[in-house]
Amino acid sequence: MEKDKLKESADLNLREIKNLFLSVKAHREKMLEKLLKERTEFILNLPKNWDDNDADTFTAETLERTCQLLKTIFEELWNHMLDVPFPLISPLPDGSIDINWETESFELLINISSAQNGDLINLYGERMNHPEDEIDLRINYEMVAQSIIPWLLKVIS
Repeated sequence: MEKDKLKESADLNLREIKNLFLSVKAHREKMLEKLLKERTEFILNLPKNWDDNDADTFTAETLERTCQLLKTIFEELWNHMLDVPFPLISPLPDGSIDINWETESFELLINISSAQNGDLINLYGERMNHPEDEIDLRINYEMVAQSIIPWLLKVIS
């Protein structure tokens, strides 16, 4: 009888933890969507020559690729119970987008090329005081997440 009560209590605790985790994850996803929407709307509304130096405008496709990559990265980090701040998302005059994290423990810069300039993505990352953990790649968009997520898991943990 006592054993059944303990099992029932443990099952209840596990369900509560799972529900809490799902609630936190849903809140994080909602906040990420909001931040991405605000930033992409700002960038999409930049006029041609927004930098007074003949800067290109931005395509919805380039911004969608940027958002999708960030969603993939954050979801994987959250699944590992890791949290990182929202990165700086910056437009560049050539129509590409920079994703830039600068924290006390690491720096990571990912440049998403404009859709018309191809699928190659530049990324550079370094963990502070650990030059052996430097990453410097120019790779296809489809390979970015599988390359950068293990690196992030290593430098954040």
